[in-house]
Amino acid sequence: MRQFLLLVLPGRIIQFIMVVLAMRVATHYLSPSEMGRLSLYISVTAFFTVLFIYPVGTFINRRLNTWHQNGLIAQYFNYYWKYLLCISLIVALILFLNEYVQLVNLNSSISWLLLLVCGTLIFNTINQTLIGTLNQFNFGNWFLGLLILNLLFGFVTSFLLVSIIKGSTEFWFLGQMIGHFFCAIISWKVFYTKIPPIKIKSQLSSKHLSAIFFFSWPISISVLLNWTQTQGYRFLIEDSLGLAPLGLFFAGYAVSAGLIGAVETILATYFQPNFYKKISSSADVDISEGWNEYAEILISALVLTALFIIAFSDELAILLLSSKFLSASKFIIWGAVAEFFRSISVIFGLISHAKMNTKLLLWPHAIGAFISIVLSWILIPTLGSDGVALSLVIAGAVTLFTVFLFTKSHINISLSPFRLALSFFIGAMFLVTKSIDVGDGSLIKLIICGLVFGLIQFLFLRPYLKNHI
Repeated sequence: MRQFLLLVLPGRIIQFIMVVLAMRVATHYLSPSEMGRLSLYISVTAFFTVLFIYPVGTFINRRLNTWHQNGLIAQYFNYYWKYLLCISLIVALILFLNEYVQLVNLNSSISWLLLLVCGTLIFNTINQTLIGTLNQFNFGNWFLGLLILNLLFGFVTSFLLVSIIKGSTEFWFLGQMIGHFFCAIISWKVFYTKIPPIKIKSQLSSKHLSAIFFFSWPISISVLLNWTQTQGYRFLIEDSLGLAPLGLFFAGYAVSAGLIGAVETILATYFQPNFYKKISSSADVDISEGWNEYAEILISALVLTALFIIAFSDELAILLLSSKFLSASKFIIWGAVAEFFRSISVIFGLISHAKMNTKLLLWPHAIGAFISIVLSWILIPTLGSDGVALSLVIAGAVTLFTVFLFTKSHINISLSPFRLALSFFIGAMFLVTKSIDVGDGSLIKLIICGLVFGLIQFLFLRPYLKNHI
């Protein structure tokens, strides 16, 4: 508990504050149209990440403890860096081809796309891999320090570029990439001084490649389908409504995604290493115990977070967005619901990772992607951006339901119904406060309720923190 209070929680709070500042600064210097272009840059980079990087990264997370015990991490990571360079060349080729066929209009020059997408793919992947591995091996101080440093470098560089040179998507994204680059250098140095030297040499055989492939391809398809469900709509909005409506939607949705993501990462930082340690066992009892504890912790926290965001969407828009984006407050509400469903789906999806049966996620994500894109396409002409928001919520709910159906029989699920009901009840109390009119004191109400929210989250976590001292 001491580590959580003195290291994890303060570090994540600092990280959250920096993300909030970045959102505020970005919406101040970038117009709604530029925010729309920024969302497309992020989506394109995320597309290649989920297609080529995330599946292999998930395999690495699953095998880290075994490699650590055998002294093979340095050698296998060397293979991974070579793979990353090859992937960046493939991405560059795809971007060049798209420039000629114009399958997707990215509203940017090919030189900017090559620099920013490929550069971000390389440096951000190095950061995420090395920093995440340090956390897995209980170097929590380095993990949090490097995460904050990465955000700090990116924020400062982006701020300087858009305030001094030009308030454009390219210069904001360039600042983020430069931040990843400098932090990658530091992460590399720290990581390779902490891990043990190579004890034995192991060649990458066809058996190894086969294991990686059969583990990764279902994940690659499922996360690509998930990308289609959660980000494919951006290209539909841009094509049908334009960049400015896309920018407003993206800004509102990003507030909810950022807040829910902050809660996820705070808890994952502290509890995920123990979860992966337990599921590395082949015993079903250990896997079930590890998943049930992790799921119970996160689900109750996410229920409270989503209802808090819904209750204070207007105040959050005033606090986190510039005046140009205040009309995006309704998308904060839609985003909170959609992101809640997404987060819970990810938690149940971890069952497939624990059981090394990632094909379980294919149908749920295929159904979710289909509903998201088709419903958006149908509803945009009549409802505009609201139709997209409704489509994302429906797709998220259906995906969660199908993920649960496909995974529930593979482990013994034993979540506390009392804890979940209590989370919904307390969250509903925040909704009640939304109807209380305090005049000009709405931000004060947000701060007071935010402190209460943090206290309740801590009380919910306290029994589990004791178990992880």
